Order: sequence, then C-alpha cells, then structure tokens
Amino acid sequence: MSPANPATPVSPETMAAWLVMYSLTNCGPARAKWLSTHHDGLPGALADLQKGKVSAIVGDRPRGLTTELLDVWSAQARMFDAEEMLAEHLSIGQILCPDNHNWCFHDDPEPPLFLHAIGNSALLGSRPSVGIVGTRRCTSVGRRFAAKLGAELAEAGVTVVSGLAKGVDGAAHRGTLASDGQAVAVVASGLDVIYPRSNEGLWNQIGRDGLLLSEAPLGIKPDRWRFPARNRIIAGLSDFVVVVESHVKGGALSTAEEAVLRGISVGAVPGSVVSPASVGTNALLADGAIPIRHTQDVLDSIGLFLSPNQPSQPQLPGMQPGALVGQKAHRAIGPEAQAIMDELQAGSAHIDALLAVTGLSVGKLMALLSRMATEGLVTIDASTVIATDQSLTPPAPQVRL
Repeated sequence: MSPANPATPVSPETMAAWLVMYSLTNCGPARAKWLSTHHDGLPGALADLQKGKVSAIVGDRPRGLTTELLDVWSAQARMFDAEEMLAEHLSIGQILCPDNHNWCFHDDPEPPLFLHAIGNSALLGSRPSVGIVGTRRCTSVGRRFAAKLGAELAEAGVTVVSGLAKGVDGAAHRGTLASDGQAVAVVASGLDVIYPRSNEGLWNQIGRDGLLLSEAPLGIKPDRWRFPARNRIIAGLSDFVVVVESHVKGGALSTAEEAVLRGISVGAVPGSVVSPASVGTNALLADGAIPIRHTQDVLDSIGLFLSPNQPSQPQLPGMQPGALVGQKAHRAIGPEAQAIMDELQAGSAHIDALLAVTGLSVGKLMALLSRMATEGLVTIDASTVIATDQSLTPPAPQVRL
C-alpha cells in the first residue's frame, strides 16, 4: 500500500482539535470523523462543544452517540487548551497526518485522522513491511518463533510492525531490534503511558531506534476499545500480516480481519490441535490463510526470495526507508549489473544462471538485484528475475558500483 499524493496541508488549529477530540470519553475514529463533518471542520465542532452548543452539531450521528454523551464531551472539552496540547505533543514527537509524504492511509476504509509519533517517522511509509501479531498468552514455542521471525525478516530488510503487547508482539520486536532491524510499534495508549509496564525497556528502545505510533493523545490510558482501533492501523501499515498464535478469540484475529478488509494477505503459523494458543491460527488456516512454517514462506508471500540452500537464514540486504515506494536512486549499472542485463535479454533468467554469469555470492547478488528492482530495471518472481521494458534499453551509466 504505497503512499498516495499528499493531501491538503493540515493546519495547526485542526491538529490541536484532533488531540482534544481524541481525549474525550469514548470518542473513537468513527465519532471523530463525524465531528469533522461540521461546517467549520473539527475546530468548529470543538468550539461549539466548548461553548455548550451541542445542538449546533447536526447530522446523522454514529451509533451510540447520545445527547447525554455530547453533554459529557462539552463539559470535558472546556477543560482542555488545544494550543497547549499541540505544543506538548510536538515537544516530544511529531503529529503525522494525511499531508505527510509518507502517509499510507489515503485509500484506507477507516484511516486515522492523525498519529502521534516518536522516532524515525520515515518508517511510516517503509516497504516492504510485515505485521507480526499474536496472543499475549503465548507458549514458549510461539514466543521463540515470533522472535526468530522478527530477526530474520529484519535481516532481509523487512520492516516489522506490531502492537508492543506482551507475548508474541513483544517477542517479534525484540527479535527485530536484536538484528538491528526497523521496528514500528502501534500502541493503544498515549505515548507517555507505557503499557504494559513490563515492556518499558522495549518501548523506549523502539522510540529511540524505530518508530512508536499512537492514535491516542498524551495521558490517555489504553481503554478496551482502543485496542481493536489500534489493530486496524497495524493492518494498514502492513503488506502482509502473520498471526503466530491466537486463542479462539483475541486481538490478533481482529488484526487479521482488518487486513482482509484492506485486501492484505494473512498468514498463520500452524500449531498443535490440542493447544489453546493455536485454536485461532488453525482456524485461520482452515479459512484459507497462508501457512507460515518459516521466514521463507513470508518472504515468498511478499515477493522476496532466498537461496535454496538457506531456507531459514535470509540474506537480503537492508533496504532504505521508502525504497519500494517509487523513489529513484542511481542506476545500478556496473560490470555485474551489466552482466545481469545481458543475461536478461531473453526476458528472464533463473537466479542460478545469474550467479554463474556474475560470479557473485548469493548475498551480494541479492543486494544488487534488490537495488535494480528498486530502480525499475528488474522484477523478481520467486527464484526468477524478469527484465522490465526499460532495462532492455538502459541509460548510460552515471555511477559505478
């Protein structure tokens, strides 16, 4: 899901109104979106609430939004200084919204209005990305698999997205960071309300070395409804979602459902039929989810590949943020790249043939092919490399590798 054209710039006044609205009791995405239909936008709705003019906010109300709740919002809204809230949030992070060039929710059926971010915001649009989710009450096997998957995907240059919860989520992110990978965590509380406390060290490390995201303003505790709302954001940031373990009900299944709604493929790790922690994942498999036995299955699903002799040790190079969203780097033209292009004059070639003509190691060849794919010279389908139209008549070399 690539970023689309930037939207109209968002004013600080609107950003500030978002923060206030999302701080109100039970004001979730659907209700905030309804408020934003006010004739003066969300700032106008906030102004009316603060003046007690509840009747001025008209339109088809979302389900459950009563006049009594609007009265509660009106009383709460008067307690906030929107400008001070915005300044406080910007003092510790960024407010990311649809006018950000990395915003990737333009085509989302239920996009966030904004995301408060701490860390490397370029990772918001980083591709490829894989969501790894699962139960908090995971088994030791599930925890180890999630950590291994996170680590190996990181080594393959894949950004790992998860929810920073106990169990599978935390394990996946620990594995990612252990391999110096790119970790994106979407949480259900304000970024100053660490939850769960047991993940405080991991939370701080991701904020320093990766990207922390939340739809909740500062000071907001993780109310129950905020978790499924958070799950749709995890799905929206992912090119593929893997459920490692899940009980018969749980947030991981919610994330899988949100992925399906967005046309994003879902994989599930098979588990014992007598393990409660695998009931949900086995059900996903029965419903047609892609079986995930090891990292190779994930990479195959997102169009990457490994050496046949290395089924569980990815050697793809780390990709720069945004490498697969149409950003153009220098042409990968050099002796080895030219040898590949010569071999591809027939249209395509197997990876083994390219190893032979270049004399490169598997790791170096894959690094070169990744750059060539990023630059639009080739596409990769499993173990076959296919020439693009432009690769058959490449421009003169500008940079030597």
